[in-house]
Amino acid sequence: MKNKEDLFHLISAMSKSEKRYFTLDAQKGGRKGSKYLELFQAVNNMTDYDEVALRGQFGANLPSDKAYLYEAIMRSMRDYHSARSLSARVKELMLDARFLYERSLFDQSERRLEEARELARNLDDQLALLELNVQQRHLVKSMRRKDYREQLQALIEDKDHSLRAVNQEFEFLDRVDDLFVRILQHFELKTAGEKAELQHRFSDLMQMPEPEGSAKAKWRYLLCMAMYHQLLGDFDKVFQYYSRVVEWWDEHPKFKKEEFYLYIIDVSNLLHAYSVKEEYRSIPGVLDKLEQEEPDSLHTQSLLFQKSAVYRLMYLINMGVSEGVDRFVGEMEKGLEKYDIKAGTRNALIANVAILLFVQGRFAACAVWAQKIIRDKSGARADIRTGAWVLQLMAVFGFADVDQIESVLRATYRYFAKNGLGKEGSFEFNMLDFAKKMAQSSPFEEKKLLQDWLHYIKELRAAGTGRVSMGLDELALHWVNSRLTKTPIIQEIRRQRMRE
Repeated sequence: MKNKEDLFHLISAMSKSEKRYFTLDAQKGGRKGSKYLELFQAVNNMTDYDEVALRGQFGANLPSDKAYLYEAIMRSMRDYHSARSLSARVKELMLDARFLYERSLFDQSERRLEEARELARNLDDQLALLELNVQQRHLVKSMRRKDYREQLQALIEDKDHSLRAVNQEFEFLDRVDDLFVRILQHFELKTAGEKAELQHRFSDLMQMPEPEGSAKAKWRYLLCMAMYHQLLGDFDKVFQYYSRVVEWWDEHPKFKKEEFYLYIIDVSNLLHAYSVKEEYRSIPGVLDKLEQEEPDSLHTQSLLFQKSAVYRLMYLINMGVSEGVDRFVGEMEKGLEKYDIKAGTRNALIANVAILLFVQGRFAACAVWAQKIIRDKSGARADIRTGAWVLQLMAVFGFADVDQIESVLRATYRYFAKNGLGKEGSFEFNMLDFAKKMAQSSPFEEKKLLQDWLHYIKELRAAGTGRVSMGLDELALHWVNSRLTKTPIIQEIRRQRMRE
């Protein structure tokens, strides 16, 4: 290990079931296993890595003990995951075949290689097929059956086929990576010159037929087309090609099982494209299909939960949907409790649940969820924590009495002052200032105050220069307008969607 914290980061990234498997595995090692299990548990119990504390507990051999434990964990995880992976099975069969070949057990070695080749073909794993091709040639030359010439010729032809497929795959992979870099720099090209340069660079791609020989080449071709049209701003084509990418995964269930993480990324790309163009109505159909998946590992289950939650929240909030919200919030509570999610991502999900409840007019429940972020001690996503204070500030006017409102105002002021957020002119300062004035205003003054508040938010949004915590300016606009018109916020959002 080059980094002292590598072991800590590895253990932190393991799921509960993986840790349990390793613990049971280590216990089989008796006394030696117990020693390293003690180090494993000590590191696992740390919130922040502390090398000094470990050295005091485990002595001068700590660096070598950590290196041994790291490798022991990796061996254990290979065993844990190999039973679920066909790719891992191919590699295991190849190792078996080599072992048997070296001991001149040629018939047994041949059976292992044949099984591996069948699996690799099913996975369209051309690189594995090339490696198998080499092993099979050694075996044919050692066994020297009557038809060994024909066998070698067939293997040469197989090699040529695999090389053509690999070249095709990597040709499209190169283009995917080129487009990926461009998308990171510019989600969508803005000038005619930039678009013309892109069209010139990829003119040959537009004339290529869809690949037929390699399944993976076709997948990457479809990704290229989706990314290319995204840069040009042609989102009808983007939706078309990303939809076909998702269909490709459905047509290749073995690939999906092996590379479920990549499948989720591709579905997320489609959902992201819909969200950018505010095509929210298209999101539920994709999500319903995604949520029917049943990934094997807890890690991929967690990833599926997170991605699904993000876009389900986006749909419910932006479309002003009420049906099924209680059930969804209940599922969010269970998922957040079940899965080990990074603090920043967890807080982002919690914040959006709070916004969903705010939009529904359930202000007390919104404040409860906002408090989950306010009380969080991880320090992750300070912007979200600030947004939670602003959200709670708006929510408290919907359910609390004067004393509770005053208490929240004081607490919010203290937090803003402590964190340098109370500067005049900032979004946070103005939201707090208007809230104080509203708490002190009479019913006759409230309408004029709300009109001023609405005017401020509209000017802020029109200028587009102010930093707004969690992008709450739009929500604040709906909230202030709903108080002026005495209509529910969700009705305001629905009216806006109807106008669009």
